[in-house]
Amino acid sequence: MITACVDEDTFLDPADYDRSCSDKTDCVVVAIGDMCGATCEEGAISLTDYDRYRADRDAIVCPEEVDRVWICLGEGTVPLCVDGLCILY
Repeated sequence: MITACVDEDTFLDPADYDRSCSDKTDCVVVAIGDMCGATCEEGAISLTDYDRYRADRDAIVCPEEVDRVWICLGEGTVPLCVDGLCILY
């Protein structure tokens, strides 16, 4: 479980979560990368692992002067299921 604000402890990687799917409705878009950083990246994971992702994300503690990244507000991305894996389009 992630508890401190050290780069590796604040980084969420979609490869650490289940990405399997049989349909695009099995997938959800999530913020990835350094949750205490200024970058905003998105990835897709399986809904079956979304609760674990949220628990990991919510456990991240950033320095007070740094806002956590929760949702990217840019071009809309759509999760798809391609060859049994959740991806973004």
